[in-house]
Amino acid sequence: MLLAIGHRAEEDDERADHRPLDEDIGRRGDVECDAAEANPYIDVPLATGMGEMRNALIVRAAQAAIAIGGGWGTLSEIAMAQRIKTPVVGLHDAFPSAIDIPRVSSPAAAVAWALEQAARPEV
Repeated sequence: MLLAIGHRAEEDDERADHRPLDEDIGRRGDVECDAAEANPYIDVPLATGMGEMRNALIVRAAQAAIAIGGGWGTLSEIAMAQRIKTPVVGLHDAFPSAIDIPRVSSPAAAVAWALEQAARPEV
């Protein structure tokens, strides 16, 4: 499982022209949420209804993560990924001078990096 973390992560690129994965997985963590309200580019919506508590569960389930944006939730997900050794790459994240993670400049490069990391035997 690959996960894009961060505010509006699933809308960050123009997926109408670029679909690097067969399925896009997205999550909504609002306490009151409905999978039907997910971004239209999401094939598998995960409406956890858990608010911020979902961060640890989702990061733990991911084989690799792509950090997009830079709110408190993104920061906590990066920290959890680092702590449990889930590979994480930054794509236009807000923490380049504060957090030492690999960074890429395009959605395609982020997906390629994440797929490579997820395929490693130690992940």
